[in-house]
Order: sequence, then C-alpha cells, then structure tokens
Amino acid sequence: FFFFKQKTAYEMLRSLVGSEMCIRDRYMATVVEIEPKLVRVFLKGAPDAILNHCSQIEKSKHNAKLSLQDEMKGVNNMIEQLSAESYRCIGFCYKDVQISKEADLEHLVSANEDELLKDMIFIGLAVIYDPPRAEAKSSIEKCNQAGIDVIMVTGDSKQTAIGIGRECGIISDQDFQNSKSVLEGYELRSILGQTTSEANLGASEDTQASNIKNFEAIVDQIKIIARASPSDKFLLVKTLKQIGKVVAVTGDGNNDAPALKSADV
Repeated sequence: FFFFKQKTAYEMLRSLVGSEMCIRDRYMATVVEIEPKLVRVFLKGAPDAILNHCSQIEKSKHNAKLSLQDEMKGVNNMIEQLSAESYRCIGFCYKDVQISKEADLEHLVSANEDELLKDMIFIGLAVIYDPPRAEAKSSIEKCNQAGIDVIMVTGDSKQTAIGIGRECGIISDQDFQNSKSVLEGYELRSILGQTTSEANLGASEDTQASNIKNFEAIVDQIKIIARASPSDKFLLVKTLKQIGKVVAVTGDGNNDAPALKSADV
C-alpha cells in the first residue's frame, strides 16, 4: 500500500509508486486522502486479480452491479482476446471509504486491509503492446538449427506469453498437443517440489529442487513458463544445471540478475 495526502507533490508520488509491487497478489494498492474523513483506495494490477476484488463496474458515470453472467463474461472475453494478440493488460478499480476521524492512513489499512479491498468498482483496462525485437524470430530459428532449446520465462499472463511465443517462433501449433509445453510459475514449482511459501522467500544459493526426476521427464517439452517470479527463473536455471544442461540466460531487468548470475552464459 502507498499513502498520499491530498496535495502530495507529483514527483514524490512517482518515486513512491514506482518503488514496490505486491508480487504475490499481483497488484499495487494506493490510498489517497480525498478530503477530511474520506479516502479513496485505488488498485491496479493483473486483471484477474483486480476483478477478484470487484463487485461493481462503472459505466456511463453510474455504478451498475457487475453481473457474473453478463458484464464479467464480456470483460473476461476482452482480456482473453487482447492477451491472445500479445497485449499486456492492466486492470484498474477503486473504492471510496468514509472514516470517522482523520486517522493515520497506515493504521487504517493495517487494521482493515481485507475490508478495504472488498466490493471495489472496476473502471477499465489499459493495454500495452511491447513488440518483440525485429531480430528475435531469426535468432530463435538459429538457436533451433544449432540444437539449442529455447524456453521463454516471463511474468506475463499465459495468454500473452503464448501470443508473443507464436510471434517469435518459440511455440508452434504442434507444441500445443503437449500439455507441458506452456506452464505457469506455480506449475513449475509443483513439478520441482517447491511450495509457494518457499518461492516467496526469493532466490538464494540454497534454493534446490526436490523432484529432479519429474523435471527431467518433461524438460524437453517445455517452451514457455508464464507468470514466473524472479525466484522461478533462478530455480529453473539451477535445476537445468543440476541435470547436466549448459544454460545461457538473456534478460535486461533487475529481476533477471539472480538467474543471469547463476547461468553458464
């Protein structure tokens, strides 16, 4: 959570909001004081995570109840369609909360976090298209010709990852006949015998997979790992090396550092 008084300087707001994200729950929450005794809670993040907190949708300046059969189905269909076209989707919602006194906002959240994030109002999606680099597809082809197995590991949703994977030539229609060709981070952890709580501890040199044989049986089938955390990337590299693979990693984000450091190349 981030907390802002009504007239917070824009520069300060940017530096604070950019500093942290709730990885486990896949959203970031901000509480803003709108006026004395009134705060507004904003939520942004993975659309499915955002929708889990909503009971209403804002339409034409009126808050209509979100119907699971009508409105929710339409929103989910839109998310799936955009994700399949390689767009990254971010959902947004909010909720106004009356407070009895100008209490410390951090205390308000710590005491009422579950209640604050219930029955929120969904206000829409933002979509981002980050196209693969022009040379990506030809590079993948060269790797395949050289006998190098390519696995794409990303924090994107499964649908977005598949869309990008198709564009780059990482995954083909034939690969979809195999249920292990596209995994999510939690599925990889399950195969490797790691619990979610262990993964949340982050990447460390002591991180080890306990089900090596299970992994060895399917590793050649894996093409994409979606919704992956930095510790998932690190665990994947370490386990590949454990089974005798020579591992090269590319990545340009801070979250890639543990996996990059652990790789052979």
